[in-house]
Amino acid sequence: MKKSILSLIVLALFAVGFAASDEETSSNNKSTSSTQQTEQREESVTKEAPQKSKRDEFRELGYNDGVKFGYSDGGNTINYYIRMGSTREEGLSHIQNVIARTACKEDYGYDVSDELLDEYCKQFIEGYKSVVLK
Repeated sequence: MKKSILSLIVLALFAVGFAASDEETSSNNKSTSSTQQTEQREESVTKEAPQKSKRDEFRELGYNDGVKFGYSDGGNTINYYIRMGSTREEGLSHIQNVIARTACKEDYGYDVSDELLDEYCKQFIEGYKSVVLK
């Protein structure tokens, strides 16, 4: 009787261990399959999406960086220029021509063409204004 109970317990442990390893194998297969599907989707999106021109890329970078600067700055820079006696337009012009240019060169290299730099700066100030001047 004790042997049969002991045998049942051992058999139950083997069954639980087998089921757990089967689930683990199944989840690994699902994970591999999911990873492969994700990679296939990314490849198809990459193939389908038209490549952005350098100009469009810099415009987007400028706008996004301006938004980030606006959130981190909270309007302190433009307020500083106004307190110093500048108009709001003069302050925005200084942010565009000094801060945005410097940020672009530091982040994306000093060999950026003047045309791309101008596009970056124009969009930078638009992004900044979208956050600070509501």
